[in-house]
Amino acid sequence: MLGHGYKDPVPFQNAYGASKAWVLSFTKALAEEHKESWVGIYAFNPGMVLTDLLTNVDVMTGYEDRLKVFPTIVRMWGKPPAVPAAKAVWLASAATNGKTGLLANVFTTWVMLAGVLGEGVRRLLRRPAPPNAVKIRTIPYQPGKA
Repeated sequence: MLGHGYKDPVPFQNAYGASKAWVLSFTKALAEEHKESWVGIYAFNPGMVLTDLLTNVDVMTGYEDRLKVFPTIVRMWGKPPAVPAAKAVWLASAATNGKTGLLANVFTTWVMLAGVLGEGVRRLLRRPAPPNAVKIRTIPYQPGKA
């Protein structure tokens, strides 16, 4: 599964982004190597899924400002697990027979635009934001400790 950072570098997420880029490269190479086998090999980007990984965030002291807009981003683009699950079921269906090497993105341009539009309309109409699903916990910075 792919996440943020698989196409472009993401500051402060070096290892995470690099691992996603490696998974995509590996998957594409594997699909190419086995394209005559009729085994479907796919890369899957579920987008922002509303799980504890996304909604319970730890940040080191001094970096809190970097996450100021994160709750808004999650509100615009976070999806319940059923959304990427439906895409995974589609990948496993006969609809993808003979189409090995696909990159299945749940987070598309349309999803991005719909999220921005929805947030813009909410603000334009001065409607309150829904309760914040993101919990950000500050962790004290301790030099020399891993």
